[in-house]
Amino acid sequence: MHKFILRSLNKLYLVISHPYSFLFLVLTILFWFVVGGMMHYDEHWYKIAHVFEIVVSLLMLFLIENTQQADMRALQEKLDEIIKKR
Repeated sequence: MHKFILRSLNKLYLVISHPYSFLFLVLTILFWFVVGGMMHYDEHWYKIAHVFEIVVSLLMLFLIENTQQADMRALQEKLDEIIKKR
């Protein structure tokens, strides 16, 4: 299960770090404004937008934490090799 989660996070990182992800984000925000206008920005629309925002924020938090941990592990391994060579 642990390997599955790591592979999934790595794939998600590759997708999110792609330049077209920014374009997708801009289009999503425009769509969000259009749908909000069609719903007259009522309370239901705000609740849906808020839940979506929380879910995306948490996913991005976990993704950033995972990539930072992987980078730190790689850095630590390199430092260990340098220390062993001396």
